[in-house]
Amino acid sequence: MSCFADNNEFASLSTCGECGLMGPLDKVEQHYLDSHCVDGNDSCNEIEYTEDPQLEDTEECETENITSLDEKNLIAGPTNRGHKSDGNNEWCEAETRLLLDKYESYLKHVGPMKKFKRKKDMWQQISKDIKTILNITKTPTQCENRYKTILKRKKKAVDNNNQTGRNRVPVEYEAELAKIAALDDSIEPEVLRDSRNVKTAEKPGNDQKSLKRKREKSVQEVLMDISKQKEEARERRHKEKMKMLEKFLEQQNK
Repeated sequence: MSCFADNNEFASLSTCGECGLMGPLDKVEQHYLDSHCVDGNDSCNEIEYTEDPQLEDTEECETENITSLDEKNLIAGPTNRGHKSDGNNEWCEAETRLLLDKYESYLKHVGPMKKFKRKKDMWQQISKDIKTILNITKTPTQCENRYKTILKRKKKAVDNNNQTGRNRVPVEYEAELAKIAALDDSIEPEVLRDSRNVKTAEKPGNDQKSLKRKREKSVQEVLMDISKQKEEARERRHKEKMKMLEKFLEQQNK
C-alpha cells in the first residue's frame, strides 16, 4: 500500500462521541445508531440536565442579598476608618480629645443668662458636635460619663505617683485637663508638676493660715514689740517719779 493510500485510510477514521470508539466513518455511524440511539432511528437518548429547584431558590436569595448589601453600602456611603460604630460605649482617642476640647470651650458659657443654663444643655451640644464632626452617635449621658471616667483615672494616677516606691503612672490627656482645671474649680486636687515629680497643692484652712502667719513673724517685728514694752515701762516709771516729786514740793511749801 502506498503512502498516499495509508494517509487516506487514516484520514477516513472517525471517533464515536459517546464512547470514544474509532473506525471508518460508516461503521462509527452505525455503531452510534445501534448503541446510543433508540430503535435505530435518529431519535437518540440525550442526557437531560435538570436544575434543582432548591438550588435555583438559593441562588436567587444570594443574588438578592448581594444586591441589598450593595444598595446599603451605596446609601451609607464610605465609613470613617479608625472610629467606633454608632452607639458604642467605647471611646477612641479622637472622640475623647474632641469631647475635652468642647468641654473647655463651652464651660465658660454655662450659667444664668448664658448660652447654656445648665451643664446638661452643654452635654447635649457636645453630643451634637461629635455627631456632626466625626459622624458618631454619643448620647449626652455617655459624654458626661466619659468625662467623669477621665477624672477618676487622673485621680488614681496622681495618688499613685504621690506614693514613694511606686512606678510613675502617666496622666491621660494631661494637657487638655490642665486647660480645663484653670477654668473649673471643681477639679480637686490641683496637680503641679515639676521636672521630677508630681506635688499636690491643697488649699489651707483657717487654722493653717493662722499658724502660717505666726511662723512668718519676722525677727524685726519681735524686736519692735520688745522695744515698745520697754518704752511703756519707762513712761510709767517717769510718771511715778513726777508724782513723788510733786508731793515732796507740796510738803516743803507748807
